[in-house]
Amino acid sequence: MARKTVQLNQGGIEKLPNNKPVVYKIKTESDKNNYTGIAQRGRVQERLKEHLPGGKDYIPGTKVQI
Repeated sequence: MARKTVQLNQGGIEKLPNNKPVVYKIKTESDKNNYTGIAQRGRVQERLKEHLPGGKDYIPGTKVQI
């Protein structure tokens, strides 16, 4: 199973696939897991954007891994 890690920001999130469901981890700068979640197909990018500052489910972190 492939893993992909990008920065937890608007540009990084847009690089992630949106055509399949994913399990994602929001990680801190020191690579500690801060949150694990599931996003449905077609809603991956939208769900991750909800975790950005100002989003309805803000989670602090610097990277997201799917």
